[in-house]
Amino acid sequence: MLDHVSITVSDIPAAERFYDAIMKALDVVKVGRREDRLGYGERARPVHPADGADEGRPGLRDYHAAYYGTFLRDPDGNRVEAACHLAP
Repeated sequence: MLDHVSITVSDIPAAERFYDAIMKALDVVKVGRREDRLGYGERARPVHPADGADEGRPGLRDYHAAYYGTFLRDPDGNRVEAACHLAP
């Protein structure tokens, strides 16, 4: 899942026609337009209105022998991972 991608274009109106067609085919809505930028996708809605949430206490994971990580959800519902890959 991508949060956002920036693409530099030389002609905003031409890019808008192009990306409008692509995004329509993908069922992605336009969420913003200014003279110098376009925006497509869904606006995040808070999942946890006050605080984040624990999504996995710190510990060794089975991804590889030295993978130590933890997971959380931020107030917007994004899953965040912090990991250490150093051998103990």
